[in-house]
Amino acid sequence: MKNKAIIFGLAVLALLFASCEEGPSGIFYRIAHEKPLYENQTKGLIRSNPAFVARLGTTNYLGSGQLWSKADGSNTWTVSGSLPAGVQGKSYFALSGVTVSSNLYVLFKDTNAGDLGVFSYDGSWSKLDIPTGQSAQKLLSANGKLFLATYAKAGDDEKYWLYYLNGSAFYPAGATVQGSTDFSLPNSVAYANGTYYFTAGKSLLSGTDETAIAVVSSSTTEPKSPSTAIYGGIAAQGSSLVLSDKSGKLYASTDGNSWITKTVDSNLSFTEPLFYDNNKLLVGTDAQPRSANDLPRASGYKEFTLSGTALTEATASALTDTTNFAASLAGQKITSMALIGMGGTQVLYALTYGDGLWANYFDGSKWSQWLRE
Repeated sequence: MKNKAIIFGLAVLALLFASCEEGPSGIFYRIAHEKPLYENQTKGLIRSNPAFVARLGTTNYLGSGQLWSKADGSNTWTVSGSLPAGVQGKSYFALSGVTVSSNLYVLFKDTNAGDLGVFSYDGSWSKLDIPTGQSAQKLLSANGKLFLATYAKAGDDEKYWLYYLNGSAFYPAGATVQGSTDFSLPNSVAYANGTYYFTAGKSLLSGTDETAIAVVSSSTTEPKSPSTAIYGGIAAQGSSLVLSDKSGKLYASTDGNSWITKTVDSNLSFTEPLFYDNNKLLVGTDAQPRSANDLPRASGYKEFTLSGTALTEATASALTDTTNFAASLAGQKITSMALIGMGGTQVLYALTYGDGLWANYFDGSKWSQWLRE
């Protein structure tokens, strides 16, 4: 009986230690690392839905409901004290923002989704006129150019427009894409091989000049995806292009004409790809319904290496250790990712749906770990 009791006791201890072993969800790991994950978190960003991160000078700017800023050397974000006239208090949303050259551009909406305006900031704010009759939706930038995607309802049709900034005014970015029903809202842009590429729902737009953007013909030159899928986004690195879609596929090209398809996981819905180190890229996942009975799985991000047009998925994250990934972003809905240079340091941001902003810093030799901002 004594031996049986000893064996039983050892079995219980084995179970306890098995449940407490270090690992992605082990108790020891969570006890050791839970505090660092949160220690510099900004209270106002808890459970937030950040929309964009951009940098101007030595300050990073964040659109998360309000406009936030974080100067180099600061541990936390603060609500920006500098706002355009008419954009005050908490009665606005900083919906979209990008940096082009020495200007930060931000699209502000009121709490009823009405346009407050598109503004440029270089130390002081200047308002840019939104084209008449349009509802501004998203700011995009590539090749040192600023683009504005807009929407307006015409009868029973949903129509979309695309404009580019010339001086202080927006002009049509191609006659054939103005008021079109052939595509949905443009949501990302890349520039490679002397050509602009925009993803817009199930359509791809392109043009060698910002004044001549057009819908790519649905021929063999356009990546094919299921009729239920839409494009998640596009990214460029040198002459290479990578396109994602909402059915778990990626497409790679070196000329924008011939595309190689990589099927990753049909249960995933990819957001915009991001090159973070030459031929390495990350692709976020979201969980927005693809149909009434089709809810994709949120899985944080996937990491790939690109060689020519061949995409290879990383079996273990080269960005940071898998244990930290599992404790931070593994099950998150990532709406976008951003890489920002800060002198000798780079910071990679992950913008989530409902779980705030995460950051990982690269000091020139290694990444730190994912921490809540």
